[in-house]
Amino acid sequence: AGLSHDGGLAASWRPDVDCCHAWEGVVCDDEGTVTEVSLQSRGLQGSISLSSLAGLTSLTRLNLSHNALSGSLPPELMYSASLGVLDVSFNSLDGVLPPLPMLMTGLKHPLQLQVLNISTNNLHGEIPESIGQLKKLEVIRLSNNNMSGNLPSSLGNCTRLTTIDLKMNSFSGDLGSVDFSSLHNLRALDLLHNDFSGVIPESIYSCNNLTALRLSSNQIHGEISSKIGDLKYLSFLSITENSFSDIAKTLHAFKSSRNLTTLFIGENFWGEVIPQDETIESLESIRHLSIYRCSLIGNIPLWLSKLKNLEVLDLSNNQLTGPMPSWLNSFNNLFYLDVSNNSLTGQIPATLIEIPMLKSDDYKAHRTILFDLPVYVTTLSRQYRAVTSFPALLNLSANSFTSVIPPKIGELKALTHLDFSSTRRDPTIYLQSHKLAGAGLVQKLPHWPNTWSTKQAQLSLKVQHFWQWSGRTYSDRRPDEHVLKLQFCRESKAMWIYVGSLWFSRGSSHHPNYLWRSTMQQQNNLRNCLWCVLWNWSVVWPASLVQILWLM
Repeated sequence: AGLSHDGGLAASWRPDVDCCHAWEGVVCDDEGTVTEVSLQSRGLQGSISLSSLAGLTSLTRLNLSHNALSGSLPPELMYSASLGVLDVSFNSLDGVLPPLPMLMTGLKHPLQLQVLNISTNNLHGEIPESIGQLKKLEVIRLSNNNMSGNLPSSLGNCTRLTTIDLKMNSFSGDLGSVDFSSLHNLRALDLLHNDFSGVIPESIYSCNNLTALRLSSNQIHGEISSKIGDLKYLSFLSITENSFSDIAKTLHAFKSSRNLTTLFIGENFWGEVIPQDETIESLESIRHLSIYRCSLIGNIPLWLSKLKNLEVLDLSNNQLTGPMPSWLNSFNNLFYLDVSNNSLTGQIPATLIEIPMLKSDDYKAHRTILFDLPVYVTTLSRQYRAVTSFPALLNLSANSFTSVIPPKIGELKALTHLDFSSTRRDPTIYLQSHKLAGAGLVQKLPHWPNTWSTKQAQLSLKVQHFWQWSGRTYSDRRPDEHVLKLQFCRESKAMWIYVGSLWFSRGSSHHPNYLWRSTMQQQNNLRNCLWCVLWNWSVVWPASLVQILWLM
């Protein structure tokens, strides 16, 4: 009842057969009483009908997730005397999160709900105060809805809570409305992408078992208290895109956080000086560090060299100056390094080629760690659950380096993303005698000779008056600033090399059209590699005029 499309259930849900043995998705106990209904991903359409579930007085688990159900959520399901797990996530339910009906307020039986998952629907409105009646609630997931308003103070009455996931809504107000000090069992608090304001309430630092805390993309300000060190089990912290201040105090606050492995603090501390204090030694457990888009001033600090467990380091979009440090090869596990969009100068250190993990044949075989919370990069639609989902990346673009790219860069076997584009001031950076993942490059940019003598196939790319679209302002682009983007394929993988956006001119004139050539050696299948180049050029730069010539 209530379903406009039953997903084929009628074939097995027949009245003439025993529901405990023949009905799909139905589980019974030893006495033949229905205790569980699991109909996830069945293509169900229509509304949730309470009449069809009213007779199931012993139902403990109901899973209707990943369907196309619409309408509102019956309050009798949330405040059931028997139901312990309710999962209706990934549907099209609307309306509000139902409050406790007046007819049920006088009931003496304890409410049994332990897991409430209504994520990825179309709910709106506030969390009702009656949520505090769910004394046994352990997990609440309301992410990816349109909910708003302040958090009810009664949420602090749900003392058994281990997970609160409210990300990607429009909740607002001060987090201090909830007394988190009563939530001693809380392990994960995810408030990503809401409108919370104020400061981090002191009560959060009393959640002794907290392992994952994400407050990113809100309007929270102030400083990180040293009391965060009281969270002995904290391993994941993300506070990006807020208005926090005093980065030096923040980094020192983690001196007791010995289990912290993931620290994302970018888009805060606007225009501050990155601390050079060598006493910052409390971050030695950090594996994933992101301090991007803060406009931080200063050199890349030496204390970073002490973080021997680093796998991911993102310092992009700051105002860092000075040379690239020579100690980068001391990181045995580093496979993702992004220092793009800074003002770094000098030579590209040869030690980049000695980063052990990037030289590995298969860096993913060494890293199987999962993040405590899914990580979102660039857009909220791109989600990374495992560390190995990140590409092996080396991004030094949009700096002011003036040197030869290290000739042995082709030894970085694991590298899938390499970016040297937009060297802003000096035209002398060039490639020299590279053998990059099976592709030989023996040219200097931009004055490449017209012919080569080679036994391998040659790929010619012609880019006409093309500018790089990289998310920055385009009004200051000059017509002689071009992009060269070469793609190489090896063993069905694509490697991107950005060597473009170079300042150059020919005499006194700026010619919009250049014929750029490279030599490419494909060890296995040249034709597949060429088609790979064709495909990606058409997808990534569909507006550009690209001609691919297969030179015999």
